[in-house]
Amino acid sequence: MPMKSLRGDFDRRPGRGSLQGGFFDHTARPRAGYIWGHNWVVLAVVVQIGRVGWAALPFWIASYRPEKQCPKGTFRTRHELAVEALKLVRTWFSGTISLLADGAYNNCSLVGPACELQIIVTTRIRSDASLREVEPGPRPKSKRGAKPKHGPWLPSLLTLARQTRKFTAETVAIYGKTARLELRELVAYWPALDCVVKVVITREPKRRRRIAYLMTTDLALTAVAVVEQFARRWTIEQLFSAAKNQMGFDSAEVRKGRSVLRHAALSMVLVTFVEVWAHRRPKPFSAKLAAIREEVVTQTIFASGPRRTGSRRISSLLGHLFTVTTKAA
Repeated sequence: MPMKSLRGDFDRRPGRGSLQGGFFDHTARPRAGYIWGHNWVVLAVVVQIGRVGWAALPFWIASYRPEKQCPKGTFRTRHELAVEALKLVRTWFSGTISLLADGAYNNCSLVGPACELQIIVTTRIRSDASLREVEPGPRPKSKRGAKPKHGPWLPSLLTLARQTRKFTAETVAIYGKTARLELRELVAYWPALDCVVKVVITREPKRRRRIAYLMTTDLALTAVAVVEQFARRWTIEQLFSAAKNQMGFDSAEVRKGRSVLRHAALSMVLVTFVEVWAHRRPKPFSAKLAAIREEVVTQTIFASGPRRTGSRRISSLLGHLFTVTTKAA
C-alpha cells in the first residue's frame, strides 16, 4: 500500500474556501523552492497486473492545508492525516498490511502509530541516520551504573556502504524486469524511532556510487524482498502522472474547496476504474484509456443503431476512428 504527498501548481486564483497554499517542494525544477497550489496525501493499494506488472489503485485522498489557512483547532499535519487514514484502513482489514512510503514519512509520528496498528512500514532511510547495535555487548563487572539497553553506536551508513566485502550479489525483480544488485542488510536499533529496524543498502555493480538506503520494520523480510517491495512504490508516481496528464487532475475549473475535493476524488476514481477494466492488459495507462474509450463508443453506436449485417463492424470502425482522432488531437 503506497502513500505519498502530491504537490502541484494547479490553480493561481484561490477563491472562497480554497484549499491552496504555499508549499515547499524539494523536487521543483529547475531548483527546489516554494510553489502555490494544492497538497494531497494519497493512499493506494498495489495490485499485480500480468506476470511482472503492478498498478496502484487509489482509495483515499485528503487535502493538506497550511496552519494559517485552517480554522482554529482543525490543523493537522500530513503525518496526522496519514495516521488517521491508517487507523481507518485497519478497521476495514485485519490481515497483514505493508505501507510503502517515501522518506518524508519516515519519522516517529508515523512509524510509531503504524507499528501500534501492526502495519509494516518500508521506506527510505537517511544516510546520516545514527544507529546502534540491538543487544549490548559484554560488560565488565567492575563498571558501575545502569546496564545499557542497546549496544554501541554503529558506523555511519556511508561508511558501511564503502565496505565492499560485506555486500552480496543478488537478482531482484523490479520495475518490470530483473536486475543484478549488490545488497547488504543489518538489523539495528534506531533511537529516532525508538524501535528495531532492518536496513538494506543497495548498490549497482557497474555504478557503485548509485547507492540507496532502505528500511523496514519487518525484521523477517530478506534484503531481496525489501528491495522488491519498495520498488512497487513507483506505481503511485505513475498514478499521479496518469491522473494529471490523462484525467485532468491538475486542471479543475473550480474554486471552492468542496468542488476541488470532489474533482480530485472523481479523478482518482476514474483512474481506478480504468485500471480495473483493463486489468488483463499490462500496457501504459494511455493505451488502456484509449481502449476503454473505443469500447464505449463502439457499444454506444451499436446499441443505438439498427441491428443489421455489418453493424458491429461499422461500429468498431467508427469507435477506432474516434479513438485515433482524439489521440491525435
